[in-house]
Amino acid sequence: MKSSGYILTTYSTSIVSMRKSLKPILLDVTSFDFVPYYPNTAKNLSKIIENVYGISFDNPPSNIADRPFLLDEDVKTNFENYSEEKWKELSRDYNLFGIVVPVNWHINLPRSSKNEKFAFYII
Repeated sequence: MKSSGYILTTYSTSIVSMRKSLKPILLDVTSFDFVPYYPNTAKNLSKIIENVYGISFDNPPSNIADRPFLLDEDVKTNFENYSEEKWKELSRDYNLFGIVVPVNWHINLPRSSKNEKFAFYII
């Protein structure tokens, strides 16, 4: 499939998306402990975490505050509550092409494909 832009992923879909799709992902949420080594990345990271994943960077929930990653349950509700218009806005703002999430999530976009574990949505 021809595409341009990034794929948005979750904790359970990041690694498989990178390996199978050979497409760039917006942020690998399985590990962002690189910030102390590259402090110039903090501003962009904070924008993505707040605007795309819907989590406050400066004041995260206590269950997230000390972790260098975001679990699926940390973002599921936000992703499921985003309207189709919100997804299109994020696509414009962050050059997103699609979203890969666990198959049991209900995203407000037409599903492009799925398997027993994951679903792919084109924005």
